[in-house]
Amino acid sequence: MIISVACVYPLFGLFNGYFSARLYTFFNGTDVPKLTIIQTFAFPTFMFVSLVAIDLLELMETGETVTIPGVYALLSMTFLFMTNAPFVVFGQWVGRDPIKM
Repeated sequence: MIISVACVYPLFGLFNGYFSARLYTFFNGTDVPKLTIIQTFAFPTFMFVSLVAIDLLELMETGETVTIPGVYALLSMTFLFMTNAPFVVFGQWVGRDPIKM
């Protein structure tokens, strides 16, 4: 299940970037690069902070971390960020200047 999420999540960055850029420009937003940076960093940062908080709570309760070692959490968040970021940027680029038909 985790592997499928790790493989499918970056692909949804393309749709995320496209639809958010379309909505942002529809409502007369002007700072699309700021939107791109927020979308690229927000979810991986939230996931990393959540995993660290869960590990710290586990450490305080039992005295050992058996959930996810810190190195693996950092590597998985880096993988998600490095695969998601190009898709979000490409979706933003396509969504900001759609092809006129």
